[in-house]
Amino acid sequence: MSGATGGPDEQDRVQLGRRLREAREYVGLSQEDVAFALSVSRPAVGYIESGARKVEAFELNKLSVLYGRSVDYLLTGNAPAED
Repeated sequence: MSGATGGPDEQDRVQLGRRLREAREYVGLSQEDVAFALSVSRPAVGYIESGARKVEAFELNKLSVLYGRSVDYLLTGNAPAED
């Protein structure tokens, strides 16, 4: 089965990784900066952003705070509703 395009879980991880990379770049942080904040290696951040590594819940929470974006936005891409 190797070489397949991957299932929905992998596609979701890739989309999440893309949103995380875009958010990181928007706030002007390097992968090294994020790695330090998460206490992981710089390559681990790259793996997260490429969708090759799953993001732990506590990491997603830290990234949400670091990037000033809601966890819901990072997971779904849906902006919060305006009141």
